[in-house]
Formats: sequence, C-alpha cells, structure tokens
Amino acid sequence: MKIIADSGSTKTHWNCAGNDFFTQGINPFFLEENEIKTLITNELSVKIVFNEISEIYFYGAGCTSEKSNILHNALSANFPNAKIEAESDLLGAARALLQHSAGIACILGTGSNSCFYNGVEITANAPSLGYVLGDEGSGAALGKSLIRNVLKRMISENIIKKFEEKYSISTAEIIENVYRRPFANRYLAHFSEFLLENQYEPEIDALILNEFQAFFDRNIAKYDFLNHTVNFVGSVAFHFSRQLRQVADYNEFTIGKIMKSPMAGLIDFHS
Repeated sequence: MKIIADSGSTKTHWNCAGNDFFTQGINPFFLEENEIKTLITNELSVKIVFNEISEIYFYGAGCTSEKSNILHNALSANFPNAKIEAESDLLGAARALLQHSAGIACILGTGSNSCFYNGVEITANAPSLGYVLGDEGSGAALGKSLIRNVLKRMISENIIKKFEEKYSISTAEIIENVYRRPFANRYLAHFSEFLLENQYEPEIDALILNEFQAFFDRNIAKYDFLNHTVNFVGSVAFHFSRQLRQVADYNEFTIGKIMKSPMAGLIDFHS
C-alpha cells in the first residue's frame, strides 16, 4: 500500500488507500528524529499497519536537503518495508497545483513560501526565512500583526474589546507563549481565526491586504508573474481568497488555482 503525506507546521495530512488521517505537524527544524518517530508511533499505529506500507511520498515544511535525512530516518524506523521519498512541502504544493505544467506555486498556511516550477522541478525560490524573518502573508505573520496592533493599541477600541472578549489573555501570557514556549508560529497563527471572523471590519481588512501585499512584494514579484499563473495552497489562501484576489488585481497578476489542501492534487500526481 501507498501513503501520501502533506505536513505543515500545524498538522500532517496522511492518505492511505483512500482513507485520511491527521496527526500533529512534523517539521524537522523543530522536532528531533526520535521525537518524530515517537509521534508517528503514538498517533498512527492504531490506524495503519506499518509493515503493509510499500511506498511513502512525504511532503513537509522544513524538509530541506539539510534536514530531509532526519525525516527519512524516522519514517524508515516506523515503515521498514517502504520505499520513502521525503520532499519539501513546496514541491508538494507545486505538484498538487500545477501537475506537470509550468507556473508559480505558493503556500499560505501557518507559514508561507513560493517558487517557480517548470513542470518537473523547482527552478527558483525566494526563501521563506520563517516566521521571525519572513513568512509574509502567513497565518503566523497575520497573527503577529494583529497582536502588535492590539498590544500597542494601534487599532480601534472596538477591535481590542472584541479581541479581549474572545481570548481573555494578558500581555504577559502572550509574551510567554511567543518567546518561551515551543511552536510560537502555531500560537501566532491561531489568531488568524479572529481575523477571519472580523475580516469585514475595515481595519482588519486593511491588515490582511497589507500582509498579502508584502507577500507579493517580497516573493511573487521575484518570478515571471506576467507570463504565468500564480497558484496558492493553504488554509490562509483559501479562507482569505477575497483579499488575495484583490491584491492580485492591484498588482496585475493572474491567479490560477486556490486549494485549501494539496492532498487531492498529490493523489492525482502519484496515481
């Protein structure tokens, strides 16, 4: 049997024989090999018979050439009979969105990334740089912008009141979660739910548009966007597609596909 897996920083989507399973996100930048092995054992062993798996195609955030061996070793330990291909989530996005055609593929989820894909491989990539230095337009970046504006009271009292009523958290708690606890990117990204609920508030709408414009300026503008479609995968792209299309119109680029999850496209690619 074959497994296809797509992993972001928040969750991993596994598909085996048409059945979907979900576990925590698996990112080798944040998890050690033993931690990944334990996570897979604990969360998948009751759902999948490991010895029956013959092929695994894993696409993951943080699965760079330097880190892919960590993931490969962890998967090999759990799936001893499987041929394993561990690739970046960006290649997975490009294959899901474009199959064998050329174009620009982008991820807008907890994190963000982009590339030019020639139909076979990635030939250009404006580096993501992660949620501290980059990840423009991502859930983490949107959450960070919101938190900054709320804590510095640079947004209307109406929005601040709504935020405080929804979350009931102190500045100290936010600082603790961002600077001292693991997975700060996930923590920041979960505030994008508030943005979605209030996206028609002019200030919130402007915040989202500004983040997407930054994503265009620092990423999409690096590619030949005038002659190729720009395609998106990820929950942020899907839920904020209205603002994304507005930024596309303003910058005169053409959006191709917007997919919430790459899984259906990856199943097609590997069929």
